[in-house]
Amino acid sequence: MKKILISVVIVFAMLLCSCGAGADGNASPDVLQSETPGSSVSTTPVSDEPETPSPSETAPPVSDEPLPYSPKDYNLTVLDIDGNDITARIVELWYNVNSMYNEDLAGPFELGEYNSTMHPFTLDDGTVQGAGFEEILNFDEAVSECFTDEGAEQFTAAATENHFIEEYDGKIWRKSPWRTGWTPALNIPSAKTADTAKDTIRLQIEVQTPPDFSSSYVDFTVKCVDGVWLVDDYVYPGNIDPTGGRGWDN
Repeated sequence: MKKILISVVIVFAMLLCSCGAGADGNASPDVLQSETPGSSVSTTPVSDEPETPSPSETAPPVSDEPLPYSPKDYNLTVLDIDGNDITARIVELWYNVNSMYNEDLAGPFELGEYNSTMHPFTLDDGTVQGAGFEEILNFDEAVSECFTDEGAEQFTAAATENHFIEEYDGKIWRKSPWRTGWTPALNIPSAKTADTAKDTIRLQIEVQTPPDFSSSYVDFTVKCVDGVWLVDDYVYPGNIDPTGGRGWDN
């Protein structure tokens, strides 16, 4: 009889323990890991690889630097063949490229030391003086950010032919400002789209050239290369010959 009572007490105690676990809402590890024969459990493996950040997380911060020009001075709207507005990029290219063709503005060029010994010439009083040039520290980088290969070749040929940009003493130099004052970089009175293709747009842009500032139109052709619009063909409308009749020989 004693053995029967002891057995009953043990069974009763086990039942109480089981009920206590259910009341707490906590299942044992064995319960969580058990499977019904023939069933499958889907689990998501934990990867040690870091998550790839979204484009917005990797995008460079927006520059607080003010633009060197006023967008309201450029009277044009340019859409690509898919209807995307690329006006801001066209204005940026127009400003940069015309600055590169003209000594008044640095544009995308980073300028370094000044050299006054290149191209010496004699003044009326017999004084020998050199033409001023400024070193371009980032020539290749600036050109590649603005021109296609064809556009870069066109720009370099025009600028070097007139000795506006020269290689001297292992460095690249640009004529420094002197008796200047006109540049088409700072405005566009009007413009029209002449041709539009999938990756190329030819614009006709109005320029007002001295001395009478009469209007004419120049072709400005841009091409999209690897998702970036660059200048592919442009003949600068001004005289980039740095002598300007000022008395020194090329």
